[in-house]
Amino acid sequence: MKTDYGIDAPAVVRNLLLCGFAALLLAVFGIDIRLGPVLVLHAGWYFAAAGMLGTGLWMLYESKVGKYGHRDRMLDKISWHGDERVLDVGTGRGSY
Repeated sequence: MKTDYGIDAPAVVRNLLLCGFAALLLAVFGIDIRLGPVLVLHAGWYFAAAGMLGTGLWMLYESKVGKYGHRDRMLDKISWHGDERVLDVGTGRGSY
């Protein structure tokens, strides 16, 4: 059974996905917004949506799948003898 340590920076992932969906809606419905002297045309929201949704999904993937593969590749580089003790310090939410 694989250990589940949740999502790294869950609030950031949530905000990226929510803002990405909002930007996608602005683009699809053709809403233009004026931010001070700058007019943001609805076509530009597609780029914002792609960036935020892509980043949020990538962070979600790395939290749930990617970090385990990276961990395994790094540990496979060590010639283990079986009597080692390992201390995991300051590496985020942990993985073991």
